[in-house]
Parts: sequence; C-alpha cells; structure tokens
Amino acid sequence: MDDDGVFIVYGPDGTTPVARFGPLESAPGQYGVEVLVGETWVQLGAQSTTWDMVSGKPTDFAPLVTTAVANATAAANAQEAAHALDADGSEYGWTNNVAGTEFYALWVGNDGGFHLGRNVSSIKYKENVTDASVAPLAVLNLRPVRYDRKPTTGPAQPGDDAPAEVFPGAKGEFGLIAEEVAQHVPEIVTKFQGEIDGVRYDLLAVALLEVVRDQENRIRALENRPPLPPRPAGIDPEAAA
Repeated sequence: MDDDGVFIVYGPDGTTPVARFGPLESAPGQYGVEVLVGETWVQLGAQSTTWDMVSGKPTDFAPLVTTAVANATAAANAQEAAHALDADGSEYGWTNNVAGTEFYALWVGNDGGFHLGRNVSSIKYKENVTDASVAPLAVLNLRPVRYDRKPTTGPAQPGDDAPAEVFPGAKGEFGLIAEEVAQHVPEIVTKFQGEIDGVRYDLLAVALLEVVRDQENRIRALENRPPLPPRPAGIDPEAAA
C-alpha cells in the first residue's frame, strides 16, 4: 500500500504493478479496481475501453486464416485488380424503376481505371465536322451470323491441385464478325490494344441512312419523281453554342 492508500499488486519481478485498488489511474476521481493491460490501466467492471484507448498495440498482426482461405482471398484480390468493379446498380435491368429524371448511354474508357462516361453527340463536343459518305453496297455486304462464344477461364479455386474454373460462353448469339465488317465499313469497327475487337452496332444505323437514301432515289426514279433534295447544311457550332 502506498502513501495515498492505494493497494498495489506487483508482478513476479516485484517492481512492475499489475493491479490497483483505490483511486483509479484510468478514471481520475473515481475508486475501484483496475489492471494493467500492456501500458494501459483498465477499470474492472467499467468495460469502457475502446481500441483507440489501448496503448502498445502492434502495428501488424499475423494472419489467422487457413491456407485455403488465404489462397481464395488472394485470387479474389487479383481478379478485382484486373477488372473494373461493377458500377452501383449495374445489375438492374433496364426496366427497373431507378431514381432520376434523365438516363444516359455509357462508354467505358481505356484509361487506367476504365472509367465510365456519357455517350454524348451534341455539336458542342465536336469540331472539324464534315459530311461523311458510306457506299450502300458496302453496308449491304455485311454478313449477319449466329455464333457461340468461347468459354473463359477464371482464377483457380483454393487448393494446390484445384483446376481453374471454366465459364461456358453464350450460345446462338446473333451479330457480325468485326474482321469482316472492317473490310466493308471500317468506320464502325473498334480496336483494343491495337487489334480489331468490336463493332459499333449503334453506328450501323447511321451507315444504313446511305442505303435508305439510295433506295429512296431508286424508287423515285421508277415512279418518275424528282430525287431527294440535297442534304441540309449542318449546324454552325458557334451559333449552337
């Protein structure tokens, strides 16, 4: 017992206090029993110590998971790093009543984070605008096909001998082959890392305008009607701004 009437219990070395009874270090002005946890006095029965209050915490902790769990975590982290995360609400169908008053078609950029951006087409985003012509026969030479997508391989499952997971591709899809489209209408083909990769199906409708205009003039000629008038002049970007 010290001069202040505090009853102190020391550890095996006889000099390090491990418990106190009387006025509290952990709660000045109060009385009770407290024990030393690391370098922090903790009042028994109060149970009010938070993680931030504990001193002497290690800066790192040894993993407490099994090898299988660690492997699964590493595989998930690797897959997450290799792909952009799903956007909030991206699993919703287009008929879902999502909040908002306006809706946008989106692009995925090829910057470091594959960020999303609105698919805009206003004149205020464009410059050097000129008329573009597409040969109607080139568009009509495009070959619609049906195809099965190749299976893809996901990360290996936990375990040294576990094979990589294989995901089957969609069957009987309907579309075009990008390499064939590039031979006829290269304007609607996209590349990824320098190689032909996809088709801008949204621009196919623009190319079809030339087909419709050509056929309309052919019909007018058969009916002895004048051809379509020249296309109207474009919008002046400065006036639009």
